Amino acid sequence: MSETRESQPGANGSPHVAGRNRRSDFYAAVFAMVSQIPAGRVTTYGTIAQT
Repeated sequence: MSETRESQPGANGSPHVAGRNRRSDFYAAVFAMVSQIPAGRVTTYGTIAQT
């Protein structure tokens, strides 16, 4: 099975397609972590980073 052009990094002329996927994965991981903080609780980025 071969990959289509759309699934290959940079297929649309942008060299940053793969980087965009990594960034999306990063933000998804951050969202998953932050969503565990109870509503109304105040926290800092430092506290989040330590988890």
